[in-house]
Amino acid sequence: MDQARQLFDDYRYYRAYTANIQKLRREKPYLRELKATPARLKLMAHMAAWCERQGLNPRLWLYSLFVSRKWLFAPKLEPSNLLSEKHLPKFQRLKDYSFYRQYQQVQEALNPSPDSFDPNRDLSSTAEQAKRYYLAAGNAAECMNRMRDETFGFHPKSTVCCNCPAASECRESLEASVRFDIIALRNGTLSVEEARHQALARMQGNGRG
Repeated sequence: MDQARQLFDDYRYYRAYTANIQKLRREKPYLRELKATPARLKLMAHMAAWCERQGLNPRLWLYSLFVSRKWLFAPKLEPSNLLSEKHLPKFQRLKDYSFYRQYQQVQEALNPSPDSFDPNRDLSSTAEQAKRYYLAAGNAAECMNRMRDETFGFHPKSTVCCNCPAASECRESLEASVRFDIIALRNGTLSVEEARHQALARMQGNGRG
């Protein structure tokens, strides 16, 4: 999907969950959805380019604008709202990724790959896209910082990871964060059940130590 259209679809999806729009829909059940006009798509493309110059994932940036407004109102479709440098510190402090992850899961379910998607083994298109943003910005450190909630660390099936200068460091950090062979799990040579047994055995082993 075109990046500007993807961002606009994200905006429209999140906007529907704001208190203001939900109130309007109760009062006007047939409230129309926003249209993807050329001007709006151009603005989203401009926001994406600005985010990439800042070394940010534009999809996560857009989500953070809604979070900072506590889901009361959607950010206005204006450069002053979408490209606010004053928001940068709030973005860096963002900790609530729950709805962002939920939305990505909905999208993966609506757009399945030819084989059924396995979140324990497969690489999501959203994570790969985020990795690509950080690599293009030369910001491997931030990609690793976002390991737990956005990029999910080194993945053997990622073309971005294969071209990342920090791939070895990222892989070591990922492996140290779990108690099972996560690379084997992602490669498909270790089952989820075997991973659970590994984790349990290592926990018990540490307990005896």
